[in-house]
Amino acid sequence: MCSNEILAKSVKGPDGALDITLLKRAELLIWKFVQDKCFHSEIKRLKAGKSVERSSRLSKLSMEIGEDNLLRLNGRLPFKSNLTEESRKPVVLDGKHEIVKMMIREVHHYFGHANHQMVMNEVNQKFYVLNLRNVVRSVSHHCQWCRTYRSKPQNVPQGNLPLERIAHHEPPFTCSAVDYFGPMSVTIGRRHEKCWGVLFTCLTTRAVHLELAASLTPASMIMALRRFIARRGKPAVIYSDNGTNFKAAHKELLQACEECYEGMKNESFRKYMKWKFIPRGTPHMGGAWERLVRSIKIALTATLKERSPREEVLHTLLLEAEHTVNSRPLVTFSMDSPEEGLTPNNFLLGRSCGDRPPGLFLEQHLTGQLNWKSAQRLADHFWTR
Repeated sequence: MCSNEILAKSVKGPDGALDITLLKRAELLIWKFVQDKCFHSEIKRLKAGKSVERSSRLSKLSMEIGEDNLLRLNGRLPFKSNLTEESRKPVVLDGKHEIVKMMIREVHHYFGHANHQMVMNEVNQKFYVLNLRNVVRSVSHHCQWCRTYRSKPQNVPQGNLPLERIAHHEPPFTCSAVDYFGPMSVTIGRRHEKCWGVLFTCLTTRAVHLELAASLTPASMIMALRRFIARRGKPAVIYSDNGTNFKAAHKELLQACEECYEGMKNESFRKYMKWKFIPRGTPHMGGAWERLVRSIKIALTATLKERSPREEVLHTLLLEAEHTVNSRPLVTFSMDSPEEGLTPNNFLLGRSCGDRPPGLFLEQHLTGQLNWKSAQRLADHFWTR
């Protein structure tokens, strides 16, 4: 007969059910065994009426031998209090013993892998465990559930920046990136149509250039690229993702989209540009322009909420938004310094900011006939955002 069967038979009553009295007696025997292994000399001196040696770990504690021959801690709670003896005089245990670790591990699992403070509070209801905090941390550290669901991801070392991000002594937009944002609603006659914004950003100076595209077709993209080249010069390298702005959205036209996709690349080659596509499913590799898209998109979405301006007004608003974003400081500067912060406009205009339009523009300028004041009021909304 194995030891587990012997232990099971010893704590069971005549009817086969577990006897609580025998269970408590077995628990006392276990704690006596642990204390005899860890505090044998201390218990021997206390039973002889002597104090604990100064070199002992228990020298700073006030202890006594209880009626059950267990080493207990003398607390400051009165005898006539409503608390039990276990709460008033907890059993002193050594946290380094394996049985004590098993007990703390059981409390840790019973309370659903709770935090350290909760486990320590539950253990302190009945026991005074030496070095309890470190033992609880060790139990939590070696718990497979906690290691699986509470582990923090390792920090992946950052890779080197592409050469296009640090190209110096080159004009702005020599190394650029392009992305779409939108759609936005525009009024044409009596109908509303969708249009999209095209963002070009300089990977070195962090300047932005905004264009308006009427559709997501490659032909519209090429025309936006031509307008960008006519105003900012021809870039040497262009980065982009593999979005639907380079391919048609409908599956029925997949073959035609592939031909348009190849035609777009041929147009870039004819302009002596190198078009680089980031890998599929890796938007984080386009963070240099995705963050600028987010800044402009959030502000424009709030500014144009339930508004459908005419194309001329929307185009003016995009250019005002472009100027606002290009007026942002690229680096932090001290408030005590008389020098102004470096902005993308310093590379484009030679100064940090252009002239603000004259006059005060109110909400009433957004109603009635739309004119240049409407565009300026929308630009004020964008600046506030």
